[in-house]
Amino acid sequence: MLGNRLVLTGSLALVGALAAPSHALAQDTSIEEPAEEVQMEMREADDIAADDDSDALKFVFNTNFSYYLEADLDDDGDVSISRLFNFLSITAPIGDTAELGVTISNEWSNYDFSGADQLSPESSSAWDDVFIVTLIPNFTYFIDDEWSILGGGVIRYAGESDADFDDSVVGGGFLAAGYQHNPDFYVSFGVLVIDRLERDAIVVPYLGLDWKIEEDLSLTYDAFQGLSLRHAIQDDLELSLSARYDYREFRLDDLGDDPDLQDPVITDEAFQLGTRLRWHKPREWEFYFGAGAVLYQEYTRQRDDGRKLHKEETDPTPYFEVGFTLFF
Repeated sequence: MLGNRLVLTGSLALVGALAAPSHALAQDTSIEEPAEEVQMEMREADDIAADDDSDALKFVFNTNFSYYLEADLDDDGDVSISRLFNFLSITAPIGDTAELGVTISNEWSNYDFSGADQLSPESSSAWDDVFIVTLIPNFTYFIDDEWSILGGGVIRYAGESDADFDDSVVGGGFLAAGYQHNPDFYVSFGVLVIDRLERDAIVVPYLGLDWKIEEDLSLTYDAFQGLSLRHAIQDDLELSLSARYDYREFRLDDLGDDPDLQDPVITDEAFQLGTRLRWHKPREWEFYFGAGAVLYQEYTRQRDDGRKLHKEETDPTPYFEVGFTLFF
């Protein structure tokens, strides 16, 4: 029964940490993110814990740095992005049929704008440092060797350093089920309900897939983290190709008495393709390097009453990332 422990927990919790309704739940985990690799290793870490029948706490820590090169804005100006993401998952077994966990993640993004007068009329630099912090307590119940159920809550802060805290926090909850058809095929499905900044709450369906097609080839899909095809070059080396949609929503600082400048909200949507080379020792650590391109990105600025002020798309741009994960 414990073989699929953390499979469901990993996928949903990471989604909540990285996505932005963000993720995204909407992942982390992040989603952007290192979510797929952490999800796979969480499964491996759980299998070894099941084998030795340990009741000890289980920890997964991940850090990821990514840099998006300068991209031109449609109207005027350009932007580049530096991003640091950290993730910690703590899980405690409750007997043989349940598990209690908590996921904590934080993301720092530095948007380096130049000449963005249309997107941010009060300053050509638009905004710079944005912080996203997510807390996800969760509970998993294992019905039998095939089925498990996960439920939990989401609390998330997203804003600039001086943004009003109360106006930058959203919350929600999720419920999902996981089905392990055989050792090579796992599927999960569920629903998330979460509030949004200055907009109505949203109901987000969830679907996940982990399919080992061949001994050295696997396919994973997460409704929020994207599609990933993985090839095991050797036991400790893996190459993957992925496609992912990212969504972030965050509050800006209050910049004046003008209603257009009072606590505005930004949405950052992007679609990217990438590849990643992962070197790992199962159940202990992993190190990876990735690169790819953002094919589509759109920023939307809203007033604090939800009215849209301006949209801006960027030209395609390359990115690279590096990260590592520890399991203990």
